[in-house]
Amino acid sequence: MNSLLFQNKLIGYITGTAQLLIFFLVGVFFNDYTQEHSNMIGWDILNVPTWSVFSKNLAAFLLILLQAFFLDILISSKNIYERSTGLPFLLYTLFMGAHPALRSFSPALVALTFLIASWGIILNMYQQKKAMFASFNVGLLTTIATLFWLPAAVFHLFNIIAAAVIRPVSYKDAIAFIIGGFIPILYISCFYIALPYEFTQYPSLLINNIHDSFSPYRFSPAVWSYASAVFILLNLSLLNFFQNVGRLKIISRRFITICIIVPVFLIAGISLAENPNGSHFSAIAVPFTVLLAQAILALNDERIIKIGLITMFLLILWLQIDWYFEISFSILG
Repeated sequence: MNSLLFQNKLIGYITGTAQLLIFFLVGVFFNDYTQEHSNMIGWDILNVPTWSVFSKNLAAFLLILLQAFFLDILISSKNIYERSTGLPFLLYTLFMGAHPALRSFSPALVALTFLIASWGIILNMYQQKKAMFASFNVGLLTTIATLFWLPAAVFHLFNIIAAAVIRPVSYKDAIAFIIGGFIPILYISCFYIALPYEFTQYPSLLINNIHDSFSPYRFSPAVWSYASAVFILLNLSLLNFFQNVGRLKIISRRFITICIIVPVFLIAGISLAENPNGSHFSAIAVPFTVLLAQAILALNDERIIKIGLITMFLLILWLQIDWYFEISFSILG
């Protein structure tokens, strides 16, 4: 039995890595790398001009694999699903590899690595009697994510709500969240004072000028079709969760619940974005993976799964053709 579970995981890992590699090779071949701009200090330090296009693509490839592996291991270690499978790894890499903006080396992708790590710590609070140190680490990681990508700041509130869903949160835990969040800011402030460094660049928020923020972007029927498919799959998976919620273990219900509220905070956080790049929606990969994997594992009819995967593959193929051959048109003229 253990051999079969290992084989299923291995198939998921190999397939997920292979499909992500294919998507990245296509991006390298067409050399269509879109540079994202951010005035956040972490991104300014990390995104040095000497990085080649291939280096940035390789860094993004490794980050996505790391995120997918960590999420899959986290789900398996807590037995979120009834059986162990490599499906979460496969679905995560599929979502992130489908669109060039999602798999680019971007502030949102770097920040997501720290956010997923913080969510893993929150899940581990489930059976902890004292969670002050864990709360401190969550706040710390979330602020580090914010130093690369400003919308991550709203996830400080998400962390407290998510922790309260997982287990009761004491006032000491809440204080630890806050202290952990302020530590990186304190060090950076000392850094500026000691040098002294004159910080003159500030994020130009999307909400300050919505029209100019969206004006450079073209309307793509393929992108909207893919986004619609993701939206439909998420809602169908959400419906499946509510229909089967009573059959799930307590920890599974709570973990999936916090994944469900991720998009709410993500959309709120995008109002703090410096520009409306597609990479800002990369965090949707987590609820997409968790919910869809739960729905697929609950299905008994393999024909539905096969039809769904074929349809998803055709949509992604159309998306790639549309993106790289610039078939789409501008909605703003």
